[in-house]
Order: sequence, then structure tokens, then C-alpha cells
Amino acid sequence: MRKVLMPFWAAAMMLIALPAYAETYTGVVDTVDMETGILILDQDIEIVVPEDVDMPELQAGTVVTVEYDTVGEDKLATKITLSE
Repeated sequence: MRKVLMPFWAAAMMLIALPAYAETYTGVVDTVDMETGILILDQDIEIVVPEDVDMPELQAGTVVTVEYDTVGEDKLATKITLSE
């Protein structure tokens, strides 16, 4: 019986998805491109801002904290807040 259930147990464990945790980055805004939804922080950190994410009024020099998920090589913003 154990030998019969083992493959099912292994398959069930593979199907359980671990929760994804958002990463956080705080930096200075260099560039904001509203048309493409690209935010550049600290001269080399590129964050993609999807249309459904609220983006506060940003300008170069503003300090922000961005929560994001990494999808492939892209950092997709999930939340952007102004920092002090």
C-alpha cells in the first residue's frame, strides 16, 4: 500500500506552490517614463510599473520605496510609496 501511495504523495508535494514574497527597494528616482511604465532608481535599477499599480507624482530626486515581484529578469512593481 505504501508503494502505491508514494507516487501520489510526491506528485501532491510538487503541486503545492510556495507563496511568493515581494522584495523591497528604496532609492532615488532618476527617470520616470509614464508611457512605457519604466521607473529608473539609483541610475541602474529598472522597475516596470504595471498600469494597475498607483504611481504617485514622481520627479527626479524623489526618494521612493518600491515593493516588487521578480518575474524572469523583470522587477514588476506592486506598490510605490514616497519615502523621506
